[in-house]
Amino acid sequence: CEQRLLLGLCELQDDEAVLGGLLNVSGGTDKVRENDAFVSITLIRKPPLQVAWLKRVALDALSLAEAPDTIIQDREIVLAAVERDGLSLQYAASALRADHQVVICA
Repeated sequence: CEQRLLLGLCELQDDEAVLGGLLNVSGGTDKVRENDAFVSITLIRKPPLQVAWLKRVALDALSLAEAPDTIIQDREIVLAAVERDGLSLQYAASALRADHQVVICA
């Protein structure tokens, strides 16, 4: 939960195989070779505050009510909260309350 792995511009999910026979590692580089094309793999670390709030809303989605503005504006955190308890949508920033995907998840 503290990191994101991107293959090109697509974020890989936990259940997706990265190198399991789908791709061949090109030795000594930070790129992966697939069908004679190079694809970048990027590891992005999430900020500690975001990680803490993702863990917190996973345990208690309604704790979003106590979150600072930066957290209630964070789409990933709000999505995690509303997937757990749709009532937490009321504590999200107004832009996210108007976001179709967020509302559907709630």
